[in-house]
Amino acid sequence: MIVGVNSDESTRRLKGQDTPGDLISRLLPDVLVKGADYSEDQIAGASAVRGAGGEVVLVELEAGLSSSRLVDRILAGGVE
Repeated sequence: MIVGVNSDESTRRLKGQDTPGDLISRLLPDVLVKGADYSEDQIAGASAVRGAGGEVVLVELEAGLSSSRLVDRILAGGVE
């Protein structure tokens, strides 16, 4: 499993910049997962994954949970 997380700096920039599209197109994962607050046409690399026979999965968001909080907990040693 490979997990890509945008830096705080990259998420502050305008949409359409600093996307992982090139990386996803090189790796061609079997499954590409993104939050359901995006549509598939907004997801970098989605067309490449689908074109290679992969699946794009949109997951519902959970209130109070975020990747930023998870990363902070990992860095603080609070996740085993």
